[in-house]
Amino acid sequence: MAHAIEHFAIFAITGFTFGLAYDRKPVGIMLVLVIFAGVIELAQLFVPGRHARLSDFIVDALAACVGAALASVTARTTPI
Repeated sequence: MAHAIEHFAIFAITGFTFGLAYDRKPVGIMLVLVIFAGVIELAQLFVPGRHARLSDFIVDALAACVGAALASVTARTTPI
């Protein structure tokens, strides 16, 4: 699987999961997920053999927000 697709899938699933769990505050969840993606990338600066990439952060943050947005739409349109 391509590197960017792998990152997108992982963070989209994470965003979707958090979006379902906290469906009343989608923008807040997206903000927390973007911060989380940034922290994950920055933490890699301190791990030998790992590297932080701006492109990975952008893909991760975008995917998390897409996942959270899809969860929010799903939660609002699916009857309980």
